[in-house]
Amino acid sequence: MEFDFFYVQPFIGCYRDHLKIYDGSNIRSPILKGPACGKVAPAVISSQHKLLITFFSGGQKHAHGFSAKYRFVRCGEMLTASPTSIVGRVEHKGSMNPHEVSNCFWLIQAHRGHKVILEITTYNFRRSDKCKDAYLEIYDVSVAPPINRGILCGITPIPVIEGIALLIEFSHPGSKIQPGLRIDYKCVASPTERRDLEEVVRMMLITKACAFFTGVRRHLLSAL
Repeated sequence: MEFDFFYVQPFIGCYRDHLKIYDGSNIRSPILKGPACGKVAPAVISSQHKLLITFFSGGQKHAHGFSAKYRFVRCGEMLTASPTSIVGRVEHKGSMNPHEVSNCFWLIQAHRGHKVILEITTYNFRRSDKCKDAYLEIYDVSVAPPINRGILCGITPIPVIEGIALLIEFSHPGSKIQPGLRIDYKCVASPTERRDLEEVVRMMLITKACAFFTGVRRHLLSAL
C-alpha cells in the first residue's frame, strides 16, 4: 500500500493526530507502520491478504488528511533498518522456467531520523525493448505520490540510490541462466529528518509561549 497524498498534523512522537497500519484485520495484529504523522508517507507491504488502517484525530487543528491505494502481489517483503541492524542484504534468483515471470517487490525503509542507501547488482539480465518485460524499477514511497527514481534494464549501470523508504520492483521472464539481483543496503542519519523534527519542536514552543503570554495578558487585564 502506498499513498497518493499524506499530510497529518505533525506532533512529537505523533501522539496526537496519527495513522497506524496493522498486518492483519484487528488492532491485536502486528503494527507495520505507525503512529505516523507529518508529511512522510507510511507505505507498507503486508505478510498476508489483510490490512487494518486506524486514524485518530484530536480535532484541534486541521491538516489535509491522506489518500492511499493498494494492490495485491504474490512476491513481496518489507524490510526496516533498525538501530540494531543498520546493514542488510537481499538476494533473489528468478525462475528458470521461460514460461514463468518473476515479479517481486521489496520495500526497504529506514527508522525515524535516518535514510537508507541502496547498492543494487543485477546478473543475467536480458536486454528488453524500452524495459517492457525485463526491468528493475525503483520508487521513493516516503513521499506522496511516490516518485519514480528510475527504471533499469539490460546491462545499464545502476547508481547508488538513497531515500527514507524505497520500493524496488523486479520483473523478468524465466531463463535457464536464472536472472536475479542483489541489494545491499545501509542506514545512515538523515539531516533532513532532524530538521523536520526541530521545526516541529520550534512550532510547539512558539504555540505554548503564545498561549502563556495570552493567559498573562488576560490576567493582568482582569486585575485592572
